[in-house]
Parts: sequence; structure tokens; C-alpha cells
Amino acid sequence: MLTEKLKTLSSSPVWIHLGLELLDADQGKSKVGMPVKNEFLQIFGKVHGGILATLLDATMASAINSVLEDHVFSVTAEMKIHYLRSASGPYLIGKGEVIQHGRSITVCKSEIYDAQEKLVAFATGTFVNKEKT
Repeated sequence: MLTEKLKTLSSSPVWIHLGLELLDADQGKSKVGMPVKNEFLQIFGKVHGGILATLLDATMASAINSVLEDHVFSVTAEMKIHYLRSASGPYLIGKGEVIQHGRSITVCKSEIYDAQEKLVAFATGTFVNKEKT
């Protein structure tokens, strides 16, 4: 069951524009799907690294928001990405997980898999948690 907070996150303009689909987010873990559109490809016909970075970030954000209280939001402070192989195919899956959750800082990891379930890229990220004022 998705909370209102997660529904709001996954209905943001960037999620809609990219076609990101929140498949699951609960207890610090998440799964986000993304169809590969022609507009996402670089000159060699593979998914552009910036698109992959966005999927990694969105996957970590949904994992974090599955554990944050309703009055707290989180923003990305830092993200390190490892690109392992080129990505193509009809659909990519991002899997995210909270590694350490504190009052003001949360650390996450995220992985992207292609349709053949091969690991394409992974990232770690640091997020700052703030109370809504």
C-alpha cells in the first residue's frame, strides 16, 4: 500500500515526463520501473547516463520516503554512481534500499537492472532530512 506521501512523490512532473512507475516502496526498500524511450538514448543507441542517474535518485528517494514521517521531507545532498554496462531494452528496474536512517541524514543505495536482469549501474546517496515549516 502506497502512502499519500509516496503517491505525491511518484506523481511529480519529472516522474510523469520520464514514465517512472513506483512498483513498491515499504520499510526502506523500493522498486521503480522505467520504460526505455527513444528520447533517452545517446548517439550509440544506449540509455544516456543522466537518465540512469535520475532513475537511481528516484529509486533512493522512494525508499527514503517509505520510512520518513509525514512532516519530514528529504533532498539529495550527494550521489556517487558506478556505470557497469550500457543500458538498452524495453524496460529498466531500479531497486533502492535505505542503509542508515538518522534524524537529519539518510544514506541509501540503488541498483538498476535491465530486462535480462543484468546489473547496469549502482549508486549510493546521502540525503538531508528536513521538517516542513
